Amino acid sequence: MTRSIRSTAAVFATIVVSLGAAWAEEPARPWTDMADFGLVMTTGNSQNLNVSLSNKFIYKWTNAELTIDAAALRAKSTTRGPFVNDTAANTVTFTEDDTVTAEMYTLGGKHTRKIREQLFWYAGAGWMSNKPTGIDSRYGAGGGLGYQFFKTDLQTLAVEFGVDYTNEIPVGGDGSSFAGLRAYLGYLRNISKTSTFTEDFTLSENLSETSDLRAKSISAVTASLSTKVALKVSLSLFYDNQPVVVDVQPTGLATEVAEFEYEKLDTILTAAIVINF
Repeated sequence: MTRSIRSTAAVFATIVVSLGAAWAEEPARPWTDMADFGLVMTTGNSQNLNVSLSNKFIYKWTNAELTIDAAALRAKSTTRGPFVNDTAANTVTFTEDDTVTAEMYTLGGKHTRKIREQLFWYAGAGWMSNKPTGIDSRYGAGGGLGYQFFKTDLQTLAVEFGVDYTNEIPVGGDGSSFAGLRAYLGYLRNISKTSTFTEDFTLSENLSETSDLRAKSISAVTASLSTKVALKVSLSLFYDNQPVVVDVQPTGLATEVAEFEYEKLDTILTAAIVINF
């Protein structure tokens, strides 16, 4: 695993240096593409490799906009230790145990179009997989109306309200489908000429079971190093008031099936290099 970590670090450094130094000013174009890449590594007796990737593509028309988002997060830990072989006296071997501690993938698209200067409608669809929280896959689609309260050189604030339909398949369980309500708030503030703060907050209500309230908050601070490269630190909070519950068959002589409930809140803190294409 040490060799793979070194190779990953070398590729990462090459990409950042070459792109940050080689890109020049380009003429205005209708699309933008922003990629984030975060990497945490440890080596030795305990080896860890944490990788986060995301990409946001935006294409703009005069009165419309298309956004496509994709993200992946994977954390893997390898622990090396001694193992005593009971079948042979004085025999000790070494083992390596690989454990995936975090794994989440998302993909989504959204189209917005102005009705008038500050009022717009939107339609979108997405997919998500987060097996450590008990969700094998979650598909959703919906639409609604949005309103942009203000957009200045200092800050931007917009809200959205709509309906959606979700199909969710838990790990090792039966899937379910339900309609829901969605509320969204997006805020951006320029802290300085080279740094910004953003907040994306989404609240989702399951109309079939109102106790199943979900919320997602992504707060980020981005500091530009050049016109093409920036540093970004983000904190993501995922809350599910009614998390996945799975049945667990006990071992031994016990016959009763036990229930296991996943945690309601997950947090992810990420530091990443941002590359603007």
